[in-house]
Amino acid sequence: MNITCLDGIAHIEVDDDVLPNTCLVISRVADYDGELGDSEESIIQEVAPKRRREFTSGRRAAHVALRQFGIEGFDIGRRDRAPIWPDGIVGSITHSGKLAAGIVGNTRQYSGLGLDLVPVSSVSDRVAGRILHESERRWVEQLGSGEWRTALFSAKESIYKAVNPIIGEYLSFN
Repeated sequence: MNITCLDGIAHIEVDDDVLPNTCLVISRVADYDGELGDSEESIIQEVAPKRRREFTSGRRAAHVALRQFGIEGFDIGRRDRAPIWPDGIVGSITHSGKLAAGIVGNTRQYSGLGLDLVPVSSVSDRVAGRILHESERRWVEQLGSGEWRTALFSAKESIYKAVNPIIGEYLSFN
């Protein structure tokens, strides 16, 4: 995996055999309106400024990742809230408050890629009741840490992002 950290984020090292031939780009959330293509701009015409910054930051990270595959100037469209990638590419975009990230890979190696960023311990008991199966809630209670609720949520969100474009069906958190 090739990891690119922008905006002063410390470089992250991973073993070369972790997701070979993928590119992950991590950036800080800021206003990157000037870096959107026309069709990307049309997606977020009337959204709140916070959401706009997150969207533009995620798209910026994805564009930088696509450049690692030699793809320049591609507007990442959207269908059912999921990114539309260039032919031969799969990927995922995420953002959470202060960070945004995009990951892309080649369809010859990957059917889907999922990525999610969530602040630690951000999943409340109430939300956990909706997104975790009863056995998962019991397991988290045994561990005694709300961080595991968040980890399970993030894992499920990543799986959804990787699988939904392939099967075209809604997957519940349970």
